Amino acid sequence: MPAAPASEMLSEARAQTHDLLLQTAMSMLDQGWFPSVTELANAAGVSRATAYRYFPSQAALVSTVVDEVLGPVLQWQPTSSSAETRVHELLDFAYPRMDQHEGALRAALQVALQQWANERARRAQDEPKYRRGNRKRLLSLAVEPVLQAGVEPAAAARLAQSLSLLYGTEAMVVLKDFWGLDFRQFMDVVKWTSAALVRATLAEAGAAGASGQPGAAGSASGSAYSGGAGSAGAGGEAGHAAGADDASARHAGGTGGAGAVERSGNAGGASADDASNNE
Repeated sequence: MPAAPASEMLSEARAQTHDLLLQTAMSMLDQGWFPSVTELANAAGVSRATAYRYFPSQAALVSTVVDEVLGPVLQWQPTSSSAETRVHELLDFAYPRMDQHEGALRAALQVALQQWANERARRAQDEPKYRRGNRKRLLSLAVEPVLQAGVEPAAAARLAQSLSLLYGTEAMVVLKDFWGLDFRQFMDVVKWTSAALVRATLAEAGAAGASGQPGAAGSASGSAYSGGAGSAGAGGEAGHAAGADDASARHAGGTGGAGAVERSGNAGGASADDASNNE
């Protein structure tokens, strides 16, 4: 059997080294250790030069680990036509894995906060910024059914923005560290709160549709989140068929769906951090 080409063997060796460093870093982070690139090299049994070739900075290391941790989460697809159920599906799908690799996610939060502090102190940073933002895409997809129920894009964006407080490392830090909740209790709180937010959004839209006038809260969301581009619309997820039909007409032509939620949120000054593939 002919020997493999030297370039192919070298590529395989590099892949093995990369995997060794990645798995070592994940193990260290899961144990609560936030390693520098040098510490990672020592733990993996490779030279500093080798480790820095793969991960030129601690931020680059953490970003790669988080990509590995959240890779399966980013493939989530909803199965329900109910926004409340979709959000619960996302939480049930994502949080067990996030809990399993909580150390890596907390490290990512630490890097983001440190970079923020460095920027405010006007310290020059050569390393690329650690960006986070896929929760926007996932939550916009989760709340998409409220658009078909007659909720205006601005109000749907406000719902997704509110849910982002319940989905991510920050929620785990607050409820676990400050309140001492275990994972079961944590899940109970985030699912209860998410359901309350979805129902409140639908009720607000339904009340506005029943009166034939925009609700006061809906008007506020229009000015705050989309430059006054609309208020809570007609219909609720469980009824108000006339309002829902009217909403379908308003959102026809590619303006509805999860993209409309994200666009409306961005119009209100949402961060551009969703350009990354991290949390």
